[in-house]
Amino acid sequence: MPEDQQSNWISLTLLWVACIFLAFIVGIFFSINSIFPTDVIRQGLSEMTQALDQSSSDSRHYLHPLRYPVSGVTIFNKEKAEPGVTIVTSYWRSAEKSFTGIRLIDMNGELLNEWEVHPEKVWPQSPHKDYAGDASIDPENYVHGTWLLEGGDIVFNIEYLGMVRMDSCGNIVWKLPLRTHHSVFRNEDGNFWVSGLHWQEVALEQYPHLRPPYVNESLVLVSPEGKVLRELFVLDALYQSDHIGLLAVGRTKYDVTHMNDVEELSSALADDFPMFEQGDLLVSLRNLNLIMVVDGKTEQIKWFFTHPLLRQHDPDFIAGGLISVYDNRDEYTENANVLGGSRILNIDPQTNEFVKVYPTSSDQPFYSQAGGKHQYLNNGNLLLTEPTAGRIIEVTPDGETVWSWQAEPWGALVPEVLEGTRYPVTMTTSCPQS
Repeated sequence: MPEDQQSNWISLTLLWVACIFLAFIVGIFFSINSIFPTDVIRQGLSEMTQALDQSSSDSRHYLHPLRYPVSGVTIFNKEKAEPGVTIVTSYWRSAEKSFTGIRLIDMNGELLNEWEVHPEKVWPQSPHKDYAGDASIDPENYVHGTWLLEGGDIVFNIEYLGMVRMDSCGNIVWKLPLRTHHSVFRNEDGNFWVSGLHWQEVALEQYPHLRPPYVNESLVLVSPEGKVLRELFVLDALYQSDHIGLLAVGRTKYDVTHMNDVEELSSALADDFPMFEQGDLLVSLRNLNLIMVVDGKTEQIKWFFTHPLLRQHDPDFIAGGLISVYDNRDEYTENANVLGGSRILNIDPQTNEFVKVYPTSSDQPFYSQAGGKHQYLNNGNLLLTEPTAGRIIEVTPDGETVWSWQAEPWGALVPEVLEGTRYPVTMTTSCPQS
């Protein structure tokens, strides 16, 4: 570069630096003295920050596009609805905060009790030193699987973090540092069956087709005191029963089976199922589109069912020798415009024949891409949780909606509701006032 051009370039650079420095000094003077356009700039920055915060919150995993622009109890037919109280697990917010937690409401939607759940407070440090690390102590982790006990205690899972028992005031009675998830089922002995998870980080000879790391899921029996009494591994059942071909269906990178429910056949229903025995275990494996019954003694698979399930949840043994299942039919859309939505099926395990029991007509919207719970009530009605719609409904056998509760919208979004479970009025509980 010629000497005169180099001199000009240096002069221009110094001029730009001086201008920037002068602008900085003037900006400070304007800001301190609130001279125009300082307030306009501040307002613009504030609005931009709020917009970015809103955009960030809109992407949170538990918020979904609003489908029903209502909130609270919107339908209540006292003559046809099953009386009781309802446990609801969701995300809640007030002017001060938002949190995941459990609420107990009456038939009018009035709050009877509440358990706030803060994963990072239950376990300030993750008890797990595995492949997944500390991810589950995220404050936005959620409750998945609950059971309300007589006296007001509640047992629940913090998803993939651990199992917790709280009293009616939210005090921790015990916590189990096992990666429990999805479901809690209480058997006749008062123990709890729960879905468990272990990260398999080294190859195992008994699973020659699988390469680590991957999720190794289990059926875990837990005492009311929080002690592990028994553990059965899903992969053992599949390999030992010569059903390893099922593992080829829909596997993700790590999540081989995605177990989301385990329930035990009771003595009251055992006579309705001649091909099973009391103590046999009904299991749902979402990523294999599979439900199966595992022998409670030998741990061998006695029966399994796949077609036409698509990412199903919550199979139940029900009266009449049938197995009821929440068939999500996840089509990777928000509006169910391909397959038409989710449905409840009743399956005869002796013949593998099935019937759809809900919806009963095309004008009954019902769809959840993930999650899902259904409960047969004493009066024959069905209580249905529609998680990604943030809704719980009670329907009669002919499909009439006789009770409906909707989570409060967060603007154009709604927080998911992972569980709605009806209990007798006698299970009403609250925190005693000191």
